Amino acid sequence: MPQLGLDLDARPSYAEVLALQAERRARIRGIVAGVTDSELEQIRTAVPAPAWGMESHSVGGCLRVVMREHCEHRRYAVRDLGRLEAGAAALG
Repeated sequence: MPQLGLDLDARPSYAEVLALQAERRARIRGIVAGVTDSELEQIRTAVPAPAWGMESHSVGGCLRVVMREHCEHRRYAVRDLGRLEAGAAALG
């Protein structure tokens, strides 16, 4: 999926993942802290991938997707880590 900027063969270290996540979190915090109500309503248009064509969304809609995705990824990570810990405790 290089057209989306994804390297399926990448094997980042845990430290690299944490650093990237912290950078992205700081970037989103900065955007949210500085965005105005009128800016949230503005429409942005882009071509995320050639096969998808052009898409238009509000700034607020895009931020909602990013935040929802973050929450869902975190929810699954917490759930999966809990299961791993429970399994390790059962073996222990």
